[in-house]
Amino acid sequence: MDLKTGIRYYHSGFEADFRPEAVTTISEYHRMETKESDYLIYNIPGLVEINQEQIDRNKKEIMKAFKECPTSIVIFVWAQIGGRAQNDDVIAFNALNDAYKFPVESLMFIVNNIPPNRPQQYNFIDAVDPTNSAQMQNTRAKLMKYIAVHPAHKQNKQHDIVLQLDELKQMRNILKQQQQQAEQDRARLEMQIAKMTKEHNRSQAEANERFQKISEECKSMQQRAQAKSANEYKNPFKAFLGFGRQYG
Repeated sequence: MDLKTGIRYYHSGFEADFRPEAVTTISEYHRMETKESDYLIYNIPGLVEINQEQIDRNKKEIMKAFKECPTSIVIFVWAQIGGRAQNDDVIAFNALNDAYKFPVESLMFIVNNIPPNRPQQYNFIDAVDPTNSAQMQNTRAKLMKYIAVHPAHKQNKQHDIVLQLDELKQMRNILKQQQQQAEQDRARLEMQIAKMTKEHNRSQAEANERFQKISEECKSMQQRAQAKSANEYKNPFKAFLGFGRQYG
């Protein structure tokens, strides 16, 4: 997880790798100069670890970075599998957001490993080949464009970051239960939508059938009225009754 930046994958000054031991353990930054302003791009350790000592080390590094650069834009990088955020990322973000109450205007999210056939209503940056300099440059420019529209705010620490190793298991179980409940709720909602759709289609079909019958009856009545009118025109009958006065 990178906080205050997600650019370490795109900046040649940061080392990126898929090895387990390549995880960031200390905060580091590089300066990026643009025509408008300069940016300090921080690469910050993740929060969740396998032991409390490493968790406490990461807490100190994260708080140190915010102390060095309190006015900033926060970029939180999420990992996802099958479209779902990982539980440890949720736990980490909740702990950090509780400690700093990130202003939403200066908060950005990056989701890793998004498939190419994705919805178009969101802004995404494609995965890049680090050996392709043109692609790297285009990706940097695109990312900086998104960063530029987010104003930097002072990130005020409300309290120290709180996360204890012995609470992680319980937090993960709670998130798992919430996900299961959400899946059940979604399944029930989908069933309800399907039922309502079926009832709507049935009601619509019945209404269409009634309308068709009424239309046919109206058409039949109109045809009979036209036939009667035509028959009277072809066979006119006029009766006159006259009363005369006798003169004598």
